[in-house]
Amino acid sequence: MSGWFGCSGVSRISAPHEPVFDESRLRAHMAFLASDELQGREAGTASERIAAQYLASQLSQWGVRPFAIPAGPFRPDTMTYFQEFEGLKISVLAGSTISCIDSSGKTGARFEYGRDFVNFHQYVIDTSFQAEAVFVGYGITASEYGYDDYAGVDVRDRIVLALDGEPPSEEENFFSGEIPTFYSSALYYKRQRAKELGARALIVLAYEKLLTGWDTYLSFFKASHVAFADGSNPQGGLPFFYAREEFFKELLWQGGLSYDVILERMKEGARPTAAPLTRLSLAWSIHTKRNGARSMNVVGVIEGRDPNLKDEYVGLSAHFDHVGTNEKGEIFNGADDNASGTAVVLEVARALALSRGNRRSVLILFHGAEEKGLMGSDYFTAESTINPLDLDRIVSVINIDMVGRESPDSLFVIGAGRLSSELQAITESVNRTLGLFTFDYTYDDESDPNRYYYRSDHYNYARKGIPIVFFFDGMKTDYHKPTDDVEWIRFEKTKKVARLVYGITREIANRDRRLQVDRGEQP
Repeated sequence: MSGWFGCSGVSRISAPHEPVFDESRLRAHMAFLASDELQGREAGTASERIAAQYLASQLSQWGVRPFAIPAGPFRPDTMTYFQEFEGLKISVLAGSTISCIDSSGKTGARFEYGRDFVNFHQYVIDTSFQAEAVFVGYGITASEYGYDDYAGVDVRDRIVLALDGEPPSEEENFFSGEIPTFYSSALYYKRQRAKELGARALIVLAYEKLLTGWDTYLSFFKASHVAFADGSNPQGGLPFFYAREEFFKELLWQGGLSYDVILERMKEGARPTAAPLTRLSLAWSIHTKRNGARSMNVVGVIEGRDPNLKDEYVGLSAHFDHVGTNEKGEIFNGADDNASGTAVVLEVARALALSRGNRRSVLILFHGAEEKGLMGSDYFTAESTINPLDLDRIVSVINIDMVGRESPDSLFVIGAGRLSSELQAITESVNRTLGLFTFDYTYDDESDPNRYYYRSDHYNYARKGIPIVFFFDGMKTDYHKPTDDVEWIRFEKTKKVARLVYGITREIANRDRRLQVDRGEQP
């Protein structure tokens, strides 16, 4: 039967090749996924498995068949929607400390995990060692600005202490004034730089929002994270913690430096000077609890109708996990993050499956454990994964992560033009034709300190040279809080995103030739 079906079952066409997208279905998907009963859909939990079963049942209902992948190491001979991977669920235990050791070997002040320092689930391992400490200013080496906090300082096998941010500047050719550069990022730059120079660990003064909201975020710091069971970690690196101001000040004082004097001199225009903390070593004692955990991707395929093109794929991606609950029993429902993106992919998958109008095949990719370090997409794209799909056959991936909040008429677009000018042109053309959004490219700037291009599942495809576009609403108010609930979702906006994603998918899937990768900005 030709035409498109809304929830009433009445065939109608709202625009050429465009189905009717229904807010009630989007609402129903999000209401289920972000319900209290699903307990925050944390990776490796029963609630994540329930969410996965729901997604598979929806795909099956519409005739989206399971992608032909073995289930994983647990059911290797079963073809299924579920691609399982084994992990370790890791949490930092109470009693994890960093202690000051003076030159005589006497233990002084002791600082506790959670109360004094925290970690955003980036490479936490059981470790106990003692090492000298070095203050390195901002911890930045920026040759284009003639700036190097590490000049003349040896940090090998030492614990590095660094200030948050970057040197303030009103000069056009010295950093960028009010807009922070990539160098300001502790997680993505400073940690890597300290690691390159042989540091043992990194402690960074927490940024202002974290300092003022410490108690609010405390439950998140104490939550568990998941690493691959083989010990690898997609965001592995140097042990790294953020410190409260009192802790940071005490460490400097114990080592013969004055935090207040450093700040005063900086106000007068001086740059912070790196220096060893001569009277101080730090005893690092971090302990974790590790339990086995299984997470999964849910993968379906809508086969292309063109025998010459059906072995190429357009990927539609959203992560369906969130961060679970905290020790107070509060549930982080994750309505916007990312029940919204998951619901949009479900709705677009339904429309595509009913139309069967795609020449290329379309992969429906619901990734698990994104909140734990992009694990699901890392597993799906890994060379070692048991997977019959040659990644070179994926011509593009459209990733949707948080699209139900903020302005109903504006949408952040990230990565569309990084690898393919054609993808960017298609994205803008479809949006312009449908009259949907004002696109905002703020977060697409390589110097943006938020580094969103590297922080959702599309990145694991982009780093393989696959053109991607990432849609994002920029929601901050309730990000990773128990208040990210369905009542705040703008369903009209999610419907518009579904129309946009459907239009882009159809355009890419039905081109005579695949997208050209003509830009070399590799991650």
